[in-house]
Amino acid sequence: MPVAGPTWTALIWTTGEARFLTPEHLLSVLEVDRHRVWGASLGDRGDTALPQDAVLMVSLVARRSDLNGDTFVERYRSHAEVARTHHGFSAYRQNVVHQNVALQNVAGCDAISEILLATEEDWRNNFYATPSAAEAVGRDVARFLDRAGTSSTLVRRFPGSA
Repeated sequence: MPVAGPTWTALIWTTGEARFLTPEHLLSVLEVDRHRVWGASLGDRGDTALPQDAVLMVSLVARRSDLNGDTFVERYRSHAEVARTHHGFSAYRQNVVHQNVALQNVAGCDAISEILLATEEDWRNNFYATPSAAEAVGRDVARFLDRAGTSSTLVRRFPGSA
């Protein structure tokens, strides 16, 4: 995937209607179906099991242009088993976008992946479980993911955050 900074500068998770921002501050509003694949609850309210130095990799996933929505979702969901086998994640969540209200001229987002690693060092050294895992994961994501349209960033937990 490209090694460029994302076109977005913040990702805000809310439930219900957020009133603290006005539309000119937002690129889009996404409604997602959140699905925990395995591991910790990724910072859901009440979760105290996550280490304070955990990092969360958030990927705004774009689907291949030649796939319809149903095929994308099927292949994205089936990627969970490949990820479980080949990654060293502490937790993984797949969020399929059901509604994307673009408020500014931005490319679409079809899913949001949340990948939790215990530390930044784990992100650097244990992202893949084995030396050959990167190739296996690459083959699988090529079935559904548009690499040029997908962007990822690391998010650090802050003490006391929910």
